[in-house]
Amino acid sequence: MNRDDLIEQIVDAPEDHPLSLIEWIPVWERLPEDQFIKLVRVKGSGIGLGFFAIDKTWQHVFFGSLDSVTHWSKIPEVHDG
Repeated sequence: MNRDDLIEQIVDAPEDHPLSLIEWIPVWERLPEDQFIKLVRVKGSGIGLGFFAIDKTWQHVFFGSLDSVTHWSKIPEVHDG
């Protein structure tokens, strides 16, 4: 499985799926220190891909501004083998 496949499985996983065991960080507890792409949980919309921009807003990878991000997580590393 490559990284893109893993991301797709995480984004499409129902909340009771084992992939939901990812360590989610609440935005009120801590914000990312970099602008790398993260998994984000959006209130009412589920899980997607986004980043925390220089202007201190959450941005979706493809669609622009993201409102109501509640949690974020680094994308898990993929090890072939």
